[in-house]
Amino acid sequence: MREVMDGWEGGVHIGGRRLINLRYADDIVLLEESEEERQKIVNRLHQVGSEKGLLINMDKTTIMTLNGNMCNIILNGNRLEQVSTFQYGINDGRRCRMQQGDKRETGKRTEC
Repeated sequence: MREVMDGWEGGVHIGGRRLINLRYADDIVLLEESEEERQKIVNRLHQVGSEKGLLINMDKTTIMTLNGNMCNIILNGNRLEQVSTFQYGINDGRRCRMQQGDKRETGKRTEC
C-alpha cells in the first residue's frame, strides 16, 4: 500500500489533514473527491498489486459516493458495484457502517 500511495496527491481534506485511505486488516477504503481520481487510484492499486502477484477481489470490491452520484469505476473491464452503505472493522472488534448522503463531518458519518 505504501508503494501505491507514494507521491499520490489525491485524497480528501478533513480537519486540515489529507486522508488518502483507511486500512483495517485486509480491508482498504480509498478516499477520493472526484470520479477521475477514484479511477486513477484504483488503476494504481491494481497495477502495483499485479506486479507483486496480488489481485483485487471483484466480488468484495465496491464503490460508494457520499453525495449519491453514480460513479463508473472500471477494473479489468468490469464496472465496480456501487453501494449506498458499507461496513469495515475497527480495533475493538466492532464494525463501523458508512452511509451515503450524510452531509455531516466525515468523522461523524460512521455508525459503530
